[in-house]
Amino acid sequence: MRKFKTFTHRLIFSFPVQLLILHFKKNQIQLLYWVLLFSIVSGAFLTRYGLPYLFVDPEYMGNVSATSFFIMGLSFGTFAMAFNISSYLLNAHRFPFLATLSRTFFKYCLNNFILPAVFLIVYLVKIIEYQYFEELRTLSQVSTFVAAFFVGSGARVYLVFRYFRVINKDIYKMYDLQTGDDDDARSPLTYSFREGKLNYDTKEHPYTWHVETYLASFTKARIVRDVSHYPVSKLQSVFKQNHINAAVFEIVLFLSFFLIGLFSDYDFFKIPAAASLILLLAMFIMLVGVVRFWLKSWATTVLILFFFLLNFLSHFEFFNRNNVAYGLNYETKKQTYDLPTITAYASAKMYDQDVQETKLILEKWRQKWAAKGVAKPKILLLNISGGGVRSMLYTFKTMLAIDSTLNGNLMDQTFLISGSSGGMIGASYYRQLFLENRLTLKTASGQTDNYLNNMGKDMLNGIAFKLTVSDLFLNFQKFNDGKYSYIKDRGYAWEEQLNANLNNKISKRLSYYAAPEKEAKIPLMFITPTIINDGRVLYISPQNISYMLQSNAGPYGDSATLINGVEYCRYFSEQDALNTRLTSALRMNSSFPWISPVVALPSEPSIESMDSGIRDNFGLMTSMRFLIVFKKWIKENTSGVVVVQIRDTYKNSKMHDSSVKTIYDKLATPFRNVSGNFLLMQDYNNDAYTEGVRAIYDGQIDFVSFQLPDGNGDERASLSWHLTKKEKEFIKRQPYNAENLKELAKLKSLLNN
Repeated sequence: MRKFKTFTHRLIFSFPVQLLILHFKKNQIQLLYWVLLFSIVSGAFLTRYGLPYLFVDPEYMGNVSATSFFIMGLSFGTFAMAFNISSYLLNAHRFPFLATLSRTFFKYCLNNFILPAVFLIVYLVKIIEYQYFEELRTLSQVSTFVAAFFVGSGARVYLVFRYFRVINKDIYKMYDLQTGDDDDARSPLTYSFREGKLNYDTKEHPYTWHVETYLASFTKARIVRDVSHYPVSKLQSVFKQNHINAAVFEIVLFLSFFLIGLFSDYDFFKIPAAASLILLLAMFIMLVGVVRFWLKSWATTVLILFFFLLNFLSHFEFFNRNNVAYGLNYETKKQTYDLPTITAYASAKMYDQDVQETKLILEKWRQKWAAKGVAKPKILLLNISGGGVRSMLYTFKTMLAIDSTLNGNLMDQTFLISGSSGGMIGASYYRQLFLENRLTLKTASGQTDNYLNNMGKDMLNGIAFKLTVSDLFLNFQKFNDGKYSYIKDRGYAWEEQLNANLNNKISKRLSYYAAPEKEAKIPLMFITPTIINDGRVLYISPQNISYMLQSNAGPYGDSATLINGVEYCRYFSEQDALNTRLTSALRMNSSFPWISPVVALPSEPSIESMDSGIRDNFGLMTSMRFLIVFKKWIKENTSGVVVVQIRDTYKNSKMHDSSVKTIYDKLATPFRNVSGNFLLMQDYNNDAYTEGVRAIYDGQIDFVSFQLPDGNGDERASLSWHLTKKEKEFIKRQPYNAENLKELAKLKSLLNN
């Protein structure tokens, strides 16, 4: 019993346990980084956006492989050592006995193992669980992945230890003292906490923590020696030189990220997005650790003042580079953005002129069908929902299914495409392939897998890496786009990766599509990001479409209605708007804060655009507005309207338990329910808007909806710019599920009639 009490006592006052307690008491900020990583890996945080999958299924250069897990290991090793170094800087002085040990820093890290080890166990279990049971990889493949991770993390840890072993000195080396081996098993216990004896003089070491045992190696535990006979100045000098070496190492490592940023355009450096996130956390933990070490009790105050300084400096463009639309001229005079100017670009004259121009396009569209012997064809309006890569892939696959059902006539039948985010990228890609060779998608059935693979490729790695090494700091890298020059930021990384994935098929200017749309060779496409400044819509089209800018059905001038949008190409004509890249327009339509950034336009004050899903995630309001304007022509020249919706979410969503159970629920539920039901509320508004349109337009309107199921939890695709292999396969199957097959049959019947 006495031995058990002694063992328990020494376990409680062992160095690893006391370090863990110290973190909870003194180093809560460092703990937050671990809490974040635990939350992500365990699936408790941002699962809907696929964040846990980035860790358990990391992709590098298009593949999940031993190399990608090796890079994850390097990143985790960097984070773990950043945690240990910062912890050593802040806490080593609390344990004076460390100064008397050989390989001081190694033994500190060895005893600081609990948090990294627990995370490592959880993480590896999740990797094995996902790769073996979900991705159905063999035991040999999974073992290779785990081994690669250990090799990567072990290599990083070894290099750090090697540095400190060469450069750090203990008290004996510094002062040429004679001593026994600190690993000597015969070292006596020269104090006893139970008997009131301490190994430190608390007057000389007022901040020390009592420790009785420590790990001297991976297999040996040792008793802490009495160091009270050493002069305090000598012990402190040991820590001082070790701290300086650690701080220098952190600064060098911190600066190395900047150098790596110079090569961020190369695929070799586009590491897995999860690795970039871990490195970002490592940078933060190192930066805060160095600041707290040098400034001590002033650290919090200085960090707060530094934040306010950064906020002040962000008023200046040099310190706060805006993300921009490429091809647009930001060097000329800026356009005024105020109500009088908005009103001037929405005149009755423009309205009438633009309506007549679009009617000419409608006539050419009808003539195509007249040549086929169809006097009054059905006009199809295609609405596409947003949703990152899942919507890109689902939209493209569904359009293939529809086109096959319609014998290759989808693009001829469609007059207008509208929608949001990733879905519009998929539709743009499809439209471009049709424009290049209208038989491509109809005859090249064997190549469709290539197109689908293109759509499903990762887009997140380059963005995350650019954010980590460039965008959070001063970024001076530039590139030329024609006659204009721009900063290489994560917006640039987003577009470059998209173009690489799609073989540069949509790397065109808006002006490129003006003639094919005007000749009705391809459907019109209205790209409609939201203006953050006032909530208006930014209508992007190479055609003149001022008739979309106000809610009333007649010419402008009714003061009871507001001008609800800005016509991009006309409003920014002097800034060369038609020269804008299509990919930049799609990026404005897909901006997700912190990932694909908000885009600033050359106006005064600056217009900032964001994802169109804020107002109209499904493109329905745009289609209905178009129908209102041209209702007379459509009724006289067509046999009806078919609105086809491709949605990456179910319209009739599942009911969720939102009852308030705890104080936290009481505080969080209102915000959670509003954000969680955001798209559902848009559906309510769209239904009401559609009923209003039916009352105005007395012709036939039919709706056909292709919906992506939520899945059973294991299969549900993430709202992300990265999908796992399993998620991609799930999405590819869905256009032919039972419900969507019924919708295909319904659509075929409607158009045949």
